[in-house]
Amino acid sequence: MNAIALGNSLAFKELFHRYSATVLGYSCRIVGSRELAEDISQDVWIKLVKSAGSFAGDSVRPWLLTITRNSALNQIRSQSRWQNVKIEIETQGDLLFSQTDIEALFQHHQNLDAAKAAIHTLPEAQRIALTLWMTEERSYEEISIDMDISVAAVKSLLARARETLKLHLGGRQ
Repeated sequence: MNAIALGNSLAFKELFHRYSATVLGYSCRIVGSRELAEDISQDVWIKLVKSAGSFAGDSVRPWLLTITRNSALNQIRSQSRWQNVKIEIETQGDLLFSQTDIEALFQHHQNLDAAKAAIHTLPEAQRIALTLWMTEERSYEEISIDMDISVAAVKSLLARARETLKLHLGGRQ
């Protein structure tokens, strides 16, 4: 990162070669659109170059994924496609469930392409919450901050995502 901060294009090319697919794939999972993910990816690399001098971590990958996540969420917020969605919080039953519940659905359903397709059928807010929760193992509180919604709304989004995935993938309770 120091070399990038000093303008070393070979260092940037090496980092880009190593992580460009990761950045693109992660942003695509969050926003659900390759075209938008490509725009976000470009934004991430520009931000990386501009802030390379302030990098103080041990590993670039988590820092880069944080920039990617924040850029994707900012893009969604700026489009305000999901900000005005009202979420009814379910009052019956416990909304908490483990990550292994959803992973079991994917293991039960052997076709990974169908699992990916099922995730893309989720409403945008559910897809974002699920991606943040599963990919980065973010807590409900962290997701609520990232998405600017309440913890109860995060729990509701994840519960609804789980139910939708169960329907699409034929899972059982």
